[in-house]
Amino acid sequence: MKRRLRLVFVGIVEVAALALAVPLLLLVSYDRTSTFNLNRSAQLDWFEGLAVTASAADSWSSVQLVAERYAQLYDEGVLIIDAAGVVRASAAMRIDDPSVAAAVTEVRRQVFADTVASLRPWSSDTSVLARPIGSVTNLAGIIVMRASTVSAKTDVTRGWALVIATVAMVGVVAAAASARVGGWVLQSLDELNTAVRDLAEHPRLVTAAARGPIREAQRHGPPEVRLLARSFGELTDSLQASHQAQQELIASTAHQLRNPLTALQVHLEAMGIAGELRSDDLDRASAYARRLTGSLDSLLAIAEAEHEIQEYSDRWHRRVDRPVDDIPQARAAEVISEVVTLFQPVALEAGMTLVALPSDGTVLLPLPGTRFVEVLENLVENALKYAGAGATVEIAEIDRADGTVEIVVSDDGVGIPETDLGRATHRFWRGRPEITGAGLGLAFAEQVVQGYGGSFTLASGDPRGLTVRMAFPPGAAPPAAVEGSRR
Repeated sequence: MKRRLRLVFVGIVEVAALALAVPLLLLVSYDRTSTFNLNRSAQLDWFEGLAVTASAADSWSSVQLVAERYAQLYDEGVLIIDAAGVVRASAAMRIDDPSVAAAVTEVRRQVFADTVASLRPWSSDTSVLARPIGSVTNLAGIIVMRASTVSAKTDVTRGWALVIATVAMVGVVAAAASARVGGWVLQSLDELNTAVRDLAEHPRLVTAAARGPIREAQRHGPPEVRLLARSFGELTDSLQASHQAQQELIASTAHQLRNPLTALQVHLEAMGIAGELRSDDLDRASAYARRLTGSLDSLLAIAEAEHEIQEYSDRWHRRVDRPVDDIPQARAAEVISEVVTLFQPVALEAGMTLVALPSDGTVLLPLPGTRFVEVLENLVENALKYAGAGATVEIAEIDRADGTVEIVVSDDGVGIPETDLGRATHRFWRGRPEITGAGLGLAFAEQVVQGYGGSFTLASGDPRGLTVRMAFPPGAAPPAAVEGSRR
């Protein structure tokens, strides 16, 4: 936008300068041409007087001497003929010259050519001027002069160069002024754009990366832009307060409900032991209680992860609350090994294969090990639930040449229909309601990965199954001390 504003501003100034420059250029040419014509008109008048005197005395020798002297001094030829066309004086000009013959013809036709048109830098170096001696009705002769326009053209060129240089200087000044004005006007808008882009990338978080530019925008630019920045800042503060209140409500509700549900589950088991409930009723009630408890645990994990990501983002962008090097990272191989060991019995019981593909074990992920464990557990658990008996679940770590690190969890099971891939990470979405679960696993994994600067994508396998790809580009997080898989 700054470039477009500068181009428009400079364009308007240059058009205005050119609109003024064109008349100035014409004025320079007109002024110098007028001076040239006045000077040459005086010379023609002088030679006309000499010719009239010589014609009356029938003695042209003195006129010949004057013409020769004039040609030597000014390097301009002179030719004088009488009414009969006889050459009476000649210096550096010949009567058989086509341009001279044409000028004589024009005078005889009563078309005078004793002035030049407006001179330009590219005009001819000489111009043939002709004037009658005596009146048109009583023609006594004709004076022809080849006038040099070199000096006049030089003056015109210098005048034009001055005007053009002035226009160019105006353009330079306009460009500098537009850069200054554009920077003043657009700096705040750039800051706001940065804040909006950060909010778009992290819609659930109002990070320091967004608040910092908003504060800067409130201190720069025109009053209208500063007012807009203040209004946007109030909006983001309101969003942050609302989101924090939502987090607190979810956490408080989950805490308040979890304890009664746990107590209910304990009582149901006690009643079953005591024989007060039938076995199928007890199993059904216990399953409902466990399902609700699992949902509440997932909601608590999401709220805790959101709070942790908010603090991490603030530290990452401010870099003041704690040293950057103190932000932990996870060694992918250790976490993958731990999760595979944990879920291997579950996979064997379900008739499935769970493997970690070989790697050099050097991949580091820019998020705490505890969070990566939770993410990977959710993904493996989902795969074991939905892939189906006989499926193979693979976990791979990839270190790209450009510095991007990837973790890929894939299976060759039933997969997710293409039409549902976009909804699979929505909270509480479940592809197969008959299978127990809260529908929060993929949503949690996506939120954590994106919160720490990575990307989270789902794709159908080839030829079947589901592939979950987590990618962290270089610079997604600062270098940190390596942290293993902590629980």
